Amino acid sequence: MLTDYHHTESEILLKKFLTPSSEGDEINGKNNFDCSQAPHVSKCVDNSGLAKFEFVSNKRYRLRIINTSAFSAFFFSIDKHEMEVIEVEGSYTKRNKIHRLPINVAQRYSVIVTVNQPVDNYIMRSEFQKKCMPDDAKKLSIVKAIVHYDGAPEDSAPKDVPWKDFLEECIDLKHETLQPLYEENLPKATKEMELTIAFHNDSSGVVRAFFNESSYVPDIKFPTLSRIFAGKANNLPRDRNAYIFDTPGEVVDITFITKDNYHGYF
Repeated sequence: MLTDYHHTESEILLKKFLTPSSEGDEINGKNNFDCSQAPHVSKCVDNSGLAKFEFVSNKRYRLRIINTSAFSAFFFSIDKHEMEVIEVEGSYTKRNKIHRLPINVAQRYSVIVTVNQPVDNYIMRSEFQKKCMPDDAKKLSIVKAIVHYDGAPEDSAPKDVPWKDFLEECIDLKHETLQPLYEENLPKATKEMELTIAFHNDSSGVVRAFFNESSYVPDIKFPTLSRIFAGKANNLPRDRNAYIFDTPGEVVDITFITKDNYHGYF
């Protein structure tokens, strides 16, 4: 599990337009942090230790990876170990070998790691994709965990041998490399729709998210579902962001377009 970490509470962070820079990253909830850099009211423990993964030689392991961050995208990798992507968002895929996995907020992947290196300790790493983040993210360091081969010295520091291949930031794995394990015959679309996603100021100067230049405004007294059940689905205000598909068997092809550099995955 990969996640960013903030020592400041969300109530304060929300005032920064939902683009606060993380104060660190964690793998399975663990990382070392210099607590002198944390707000004085936060609960911080110096040198709390790194996550550790026990591997046995000549075995294969399935790692389920999820990015639970509030904001941060990462590159995930294990030094000197290739990974084979086999599943994306609950859908099995044909095997695709990679060295580093780009993973955005809320994305989920499964990879197979073959334990075929000399018995030793190796670094698992999670690197921030800093171009997708505010400028002050440049100071963030790579977060590491330990892959410990059975039989390796417990106190032996792993060598730093990261993969050197270049990956463009703020972009997912190439879609053409992710082929479904089982072919599906998709029906032809009977309707096409584009949804453009953007973040900017509304007429009051408040930063909001927009679908096709419409930002959702709830009606507490007459909620959207209540209107629908009351037979008034055709009279919904535009700011309810409701799209009606009422033809049985209709197939809608939806294209999502994002104009925001930070929020790369929806």
